Amino acid sequence: MPGNGKVMWQVPDVWLMEVGNYSVRVEDLPAYEIYQCGDKGRQLCLRSLAAGEKNSPAVAIQGSPFDVR
Repeated sequence: MPGNGKVMWQVPDVWLMEVGNYSVRVEDLPAYEIYQCGDKGRQLCLRSLAAGEKNSPAVAIQGSPFDVR
């Protein structure tokens, strides 16, 4: 939805976010990233992102309950 600060709606930006190559913009803030952490990725962690920072690409953690291969 254009102008919605909570939803990414531009396909190029969504793709960059999905592959871990999105540069956070000032207008995106506050922005957070949820990622797998802990033993075998069995936990979900949250970290804040700063303007100019790139999000991290998704990482497949073998043995993770989130691994759907």
